[in-house]
Amino acid sequence: MSPRTTLCFIFTCSILCSTQGPAQLRQDERSRSEKKEEPRPKRPEPKAKNSTLPKGSEPLLLIEKSGLNLNEDPQPVPFFGWFSRWKFITRSVRQSIDNAQVRKARWRYIVVHNSGTKKGNAKAFDFYHTNVRKMANGLAYHFVIGNGTNSGDGEIEVGARWDKQINGGHVHSDYLNNIALGICLVGDFNQQKPTEKQLAALDELIRYLRLRVGKIDTNPAVVKAHKEINPPRWPTDCPGDGFPYAWLHSRFD
Repeated sequence: MSPRTTLCFIFTCSILCSTQGPAQLRQDERSRSEKKEEPRPKRPEPKAKNSTLPKGSEPLLLIEKSGLNLNEDPQPVPFFGWFSRWKFITRSVRQSIDNAQVRKARWRYIVVHNSGTKKGNAKAFDFYHTNVRKMANGLAYHFVIGNGTNSGDGEIEVGARWDKQINGGHVHSDYLNNIALGICLVGDFNQQKPTEKQLAALDELIRYLRLRVGKIDTNPAVVKAHKEINPPRWPTDCPGDGFPYAWLHSRFD
């Protein structure tokens, strides 16, 4: 190849490179940019592990965050309860219990408390819960049983929460308060024991309430002491060391 021919060849190549090179470069840059903006495939979400309960755990705590589905059908009044002999469930108490608009399968638990005070009654506790604890619905319990100080020994007082059929304020769980009736015995059972009349009244009241609220899946309402049902994050000793737990479970388990 002559020097002139070689020179022409080099000149031609330089022209081609100057016209095609930048275009190709721009095309390559666009390709790289598109690849860069391509969304990455999402990683599959890890599967939730099945939670296991320690042996002896209460199944109740599993449903604390479940939705509340209340039956709108009214629970009929058990008329046969009127023919039983009740010493502490007076006619007025029985009428209050029966006149409430109870819904089927609403009340699944009956929870027993002590007031933690040596004296008191429903009115005194209502004042405290309303003005000190700032509870909008007042008295946290559905029923109070006196010890002979500010009300009669074994006297049953019916709270507004039962009359209105609204949730209690006696357990540290909103869900449980919607399905658990609260009965408070006046007294500090870490310092004393409930009176015989209080226990007799409690026995009658639980038996009558079980009849009134009806059965859930063929089973009567479950009876527990406060410390046996409160979520473990908020431990309590209520209703105290002096309360007869063995008696309660022998009667209602």
